[in-house]
Amino acid sequence: MRSGVCRHRIRWSFRHAPNSKFVFTDHQKTPNTIDAYTVSASGKLTLVTGSPFPAGTTPFSLAVDSTSQFLYVANINSSDVWAYRINHTTGALTKIKAYTTDLLSPDSIAVDPTGRFLLVTVICCGNPGAGVTVFTINPSSGTLSPVTGSPFALPSGMGSASAVTVDPTGRFAYVCGGSQSGLSGVVAFSVNSNTGALTLVTPAPVLGGVAPWDLAVDPEDRFLYMTNNDATISGYSIDNATGVPTQISRSPFLASGATRGIVVDPSDKFVYLVDASHTLGYSIDTSTGSLTLLPSSPFASGLDPISLTVSGTVK
Repeated sequence: MRSGVCRHRIRWSFRHAPNSKFVFTDHQKTPNTIDAYTVSASGKLTLVTGSPFPAGTTPFSLAVDSTSQFLYVANINSSDVWAYRINHTTGALTKIKAYTTDLLSPDSIAVDPTGRFLLVTVICCGNPGAGVTVFTINPSSGTLSPVTGSPFALPSGMGSASAVTVDPTGRFAYVCGGSQSGLSGVVAFSVNSNTGALTLVTPAPVLGGVAPWDLAVDPEDRFLYMTNNDATISGYSIDNATGVPTQISRSPFLASGATRGIVVDPSDKFVYLVDASHTLGYSIDTSTGSLTLLPSSPFASGLDPISLTVSGTVK
């Protein structure tokens, strides 16, 4: 699990802006920086003038707000989140501010679908069960204000959080976590639509594989998928009234190695994820949520891929 290595390993991740014009990455080549790229109509990436842009120490997770105005970066070793304004023409980044409130080695961040709240998890180094810090996002300036009650704790015995995501309705947030020896799984929080405050709706984690890594909710808000360090993918159905996840039939699904980043494509037909050396694709049974490995999968990737994203429009 990441909590054992979080201060010694740089992860490479990227985020696609919702407007499909820009892609942002952090990487090992130039530590503590962010690269920005423009995206052409054919999908070609061109480095934005001014890249790389400074970040905190060891940027580990990226999130773009729903309006594509702001980029947020969790820096795991400087224990802060940096906010940037995105130039809507060029993609260049201008730092707004660094935020440190209630953060100790922030690991995963997500913006809710309304663009009003930023959720941040912390994972390591003497901070078990720290849970989720929530910020409100100023829609004009992109500045962050901590939500009263942050950080919102995980259930007792669960250990550190690994990833956070928000469902497409913005009503529920899901957090996975655990360790090789402790309680591992996913928990659900309801999100107060006025304040952003979280309320735990699963008193104990819904169990999954060993040492979870990442989460993805399908666009129809029916299924939740979680990658694990034991080369499996856990699948859950979502109760739309309560947000509570329940393990689906045949879960966990086998992969070829310790699974990392995961995403559901906009058509809601496929799941893609990465492991130590591959990109894997699965078809989704739209009735049950069960996953079936695509015949052409796995696809070769570079060394140690960590995260991925999908850009597309459903017509």
